[in-house]
Amino acid sequence: MEKNNYNGNPAETRGWDIVRALNTKNNNVKGTPAPNALEARRLLAEYLQLGLPRPSRLHSAILSCAVKMAIAFPDFHFVAFLDLWGLENLRPEDSEPLVDGEGRRIPSLAERMAKAYAYSLLFHPDEHLEEELEAVMRPTLRRMGFSLQGEEGPMNPVTPLLATRLTMSEVRGRKMTFVWLLTPEGEELCVEVHTLTAHARMRYEEIEGKRFDALLRLSEKGNLRIEAALPGRGDIAGTFPTAIAYVEYIDTSHHHIHLYDNFSRHLVAPYQRTTLTQGQYVEFVPVIPKEGNFKTAIITRTLPEGAEAFGYREARVTYTDEQQGYAAWELLPDASGEVHGIVEKGTKEPQVPCTQGYLYSKLCEEKQCPLPKKGERIALITFLKRGKDGKKRPMVVDFRPVR
Repeated sequence: MEKNNYNGNPAETRGWDIVRALNTKNNNVKGTPAPNALEARRLLAEYLQLGLPRPSRLHSAILSCAVKMAIAFPDFHFVAFLDLWGLENLRPEDSEPLVDGEGRRIPSLAERMAKAYAYSLLFHPDEHLEEELEAVMRPTLRRMGFSLQGEEGPMNPVTPLLATRLTMSEVRGRKMTFVWLLTPEGEELCVEVHTLTAHARMRYEEIEGKRFDALLRLSEKGNLRIEAALPGRGDIAGTFPTAIAYVEYIDTSHHHIHLYDNFSRHLVAPYQRTTLTQGQYVEFVPVIPKEGNFKTAIITRTLPEGAEAFGYREARVTYTDEQQGYAAWELLPDASGEVHGIVEKGTKEPQVPCTQGYLYSKLCEEKQCPLPKKGERIALITFLKRGKDGKKRPMVVDFRPVR
């Protein structure tokens, strides 16, 4: 049972002074200076040096202050503090939620501590408590709706997100900027921009196409929301699924880069200052909404030898008309003896796999080579493209003879 045998003790008085000083950072009274992170850490260190008995109401009050700091100050090392505070000093009442005057539930200190620990792993991913202590917090965080990666090993509440676009909306008469972000599983989330910049100042034009690390939390209504975020660590291409695309057209007037990938998907990447040119190959992260047909892309890098990565298809020339300037071709069977026709991946439109098409002399002129003759075997870079009549046909953007 908790013992408080130090009433009137100057050290105890100083301890409560420290609690009040730390809490001023959340004081809404105008003119009350809030201690900065450095001063707050100094006050915590001073308290820990007082050597007061624990557990106690004062000791729990200090933990409550540290919990607020862990959420507000990314440079605060919460795990190091918990090691010094001693989780064995949690009192039974620290795990009991409260109810305010309006009947609303107030999370317990233990729940708020678990939330602060999730924040600390966002800010300091390499600083963990012992596995036994994390195992105690894991069900609490799940109960609170936090998304956790995996069931075994060190806890990981951080989900990588990719910022895909910014939009503006008017909310209660106020114009606000929102950011759409993509999870590695392809789910899109939307958040007010200041959630992303709360702990790292960024210009809005720096956000699109950037990776963020985030804490995701399921709301009481079952909606997935972003609890907090930081500019991400690590490579985008190593985290999100990527594909290879051909740069088919750069529309500077509409600030769009039109891409076709090796699944015949037409995607649009935002045009910014770029050295990209038509005919290059790029690696990109596809952003494909569950509803709607407008597919966008986040380009991660250019590929000088991208044709090989895109993939050639072997075909045989069936007819050549040099006067009209075209050669007809048909796809050849692969090693298994099957002909794999060209189709667009993921489309809801009915489609028949395409196995035939045309190669035009304009491409041959660009490559400074003659039209291939009937019976020649060629390797094609091709994808389906919709024509003005609405039909999709194979477009050949490169070819080479097969020896």
